[in-house]
Amino acid sequence: MASVKPPAAGGKATTEGAELYNVTADIGEKTNLAQKNPEKLKELAALWDTWNAGYIDAAWGPGARKNAPNAQPGDPAQPRRKRNQPAN
Repeated sequence: MASVKPPAAGGKATTEGAELYNVTADIGEKTNLAQKNPEKLKELAALWDTWNAGYIDAAWGPGARKNAPNAQPGDPAQPRRKRNQPAN
């Protein structure tokens, strides 16, 4: 299964729009088998959703870390200091 939908800023990824490939027979992932095998896609998506439910929401994405309580200089969406410039 590939192409899991990335989360919105601070959200969880989902299997919405997931694709299904047989990488043994199709290493280049050119043939999406999701429509031919909807039950297998549903089975794998349910397993992935169960696995993903045990993790916290993503702390990355557009603007997700900007106002995070533990954000550090240099984190994504944080202004970078110039070299040898002291931290505030």
